[in-house]
Amino acid sequence: MSSYRLEFNPSKLTKDGLDDLVVFLNSTIDPDPLEFFRGGRITRCDVAVDLPGCHLEDLIVRTSRMQKHGIYSDRQGLVQTTYLGTPRSVRRVVAYEKPLEGSLPTLLRIERRLKPRCYGYEVATLPNPFANVQLLPVDALDVSGIGIPAQFIADSIRIGGLNRALLALDPAQRKALKKAYKAATSIMPNLDEAWGAWPSTLIGYGLGKELGATPVMVPGSSVMASSESDLARS
Repeated sequence: MSSYRLEFNPSKLTKDGLDDLVVFLNSTIDPDPLEFFRGGRITRCDVAVDLPGCHLEDLIVRTSRMQKHGIYSDRQGLVQTTYLGTPRSVRRVVAYEKPLEGSLPTLLRIERRLKPRCYGYEVATLPNPFANVQLLPVDALDVSGIGIPAQFIADSIRIGGLNRALLALDPAQRKALKKAYKAATSIMPNLDEAWGAWPSTLIGYGLGKELGATPVMVPGSSVMASSESDLARS
């Protein structure tokens, strides 16, 4: 909202912490907190899903319309973080190995860094951001039979996409690799049902009214509004 900007991680706020935030906003900004959240523009929203038992070294992260790739690896050359899209992308994908507190094993976190530019009350209706994310097993490339270790091919695809991996191959190898790549089955779970609970999640964090998951009363009207169309009709 003009003149004000708020950055916070709701997953790290307890109910008391959220109450303290609301008190702080009430005492420092002109709009009341409900108006601030609902009427403000959401410039960034990070949403993540954790996949225990999965590791980036064994997978190729893929999504549609992301043409730029970036990779970080550890000192042994093992993939630690994969980026699809640039920091300016409106739906950037970041996949990384997340340490489990108090233990050595890690889990795979898939994160969408969204720049929806929507109003706060529209956050509850954001579409499933994981719908086009795919995790292809590196082992699936072995069926191509081109005589090159699947890990070498996977590293080339991670750096520059499939076209880069095809450059040094002869026509027969290209055809076989394309076929194996296209036939690979993603292990990314279908999260449509889980994403259906997104409004309930917002309500659970105490932000249902603020982010459009819970209808609110429009001032001066008996109509309950939870979306722009509701407001227009009232």
